[in-house]
Amino acid sequence: EEEVREGLRKAAHDQDQPALRACVERWREAGMSTDEDLYKFATGVSRELEIQSVLREAVRRRSLTDIEKAMGLVRERGLADRLRVDMAEAERVAESLRLLERLRHEVLQLNQSTISEIRSYSNPPKPVHKVMLATFLLLGEDANNMKSWQDVRLLVGKTGKENLKRRVQQCEVKKIRPEVAGTARRILSKFDLDQLRDVSAGAAAFFIWAQGMVQEVEERQKETPLDKETASGAAPDN
Repeated sequence: EEEVREGLRKAAHDQDQPALRACVERWREAGMSTDEDLYKFATGVSRELEIQSVLREAVRRRSLTDIEKAMGLVRERGLADRLRVDMAEAERVAESLRLLERLRHEVLQLNQSTISEIRSYSNPPKPVHKVMLATFLLLGEDANNMKSWQDVRLLVGKTGKENLKRRVQQCEVKKIRPEVAGTARRILSKFDLDQLRDVSAGAAAFFIWAQGMVQEVEERQKETPLDKETASGAAPDN
């Protein structure tokens, strides 16, 4: 029994979840008391590590629904303070994702006359042309098919499944290639929001949305400190 206790003590100290599970199972198989302080402490550590893992996985996948659900679980179990570093990162990512949804909503709220105004240009101001080019790149269009404003204009005017607002609504960040996002960033970097607002309220909305999408693609390419910790198997310092 002492060997079982020592194994459980070490697994809890090392915050080694697989070892903890194995040691807890050995404890039960040995018929040892589950009322012992060591057992209670170790199973508490195991539950904490499991919840931490759920939270980190939700953050890694950048799923707002799953992040909010996992954060709720952390609070429900009274672990918000112990997992404060993970919770801070989760809140940062969640706020970024909420912002992206707000930007998408702003585009979806544009009325048809605003979209038509963009399409009505026979020779648009450069910021309008370039912002719509970046927008369609992010939506999956090939740059080779958008060599002129007339090409872009045709895309703006499409209806049905190819409707611009519908495409924005269905656009998934994970499907945007980093190199495409990089191209879009370079295009957008030549302008600012005031420039767009001066010439077109509709193009300004697409400008903000496109910037948000580019930023989210780039965020997904970064390896956070918590990712590195998890990859190395290091225990968090809570």
